[in-house]
Amino acid sequence: MNKIPYTKIAHIQPISQNVQTSQDSQQQTTNQLTQKDILKDIYNSLSKLIQKIE
Repeated sequence: MNKIPYTKIAHIQPISQNVQTSQDSQQQTTNQLTQKDILKDIYNSLSKLIQKIE
């Protein structure tokens, strides 16, 4: 069995830094929804452009 050198192991952050508050997770969800909306708009615009070109 190969031993992994200590330098290759990622340093683990204290758990307290990784805990999200409900407000943080709400903000993250809102950002994800906004990104999805933007991507949908881009996709729709490109689709219309391709139809015009054809």
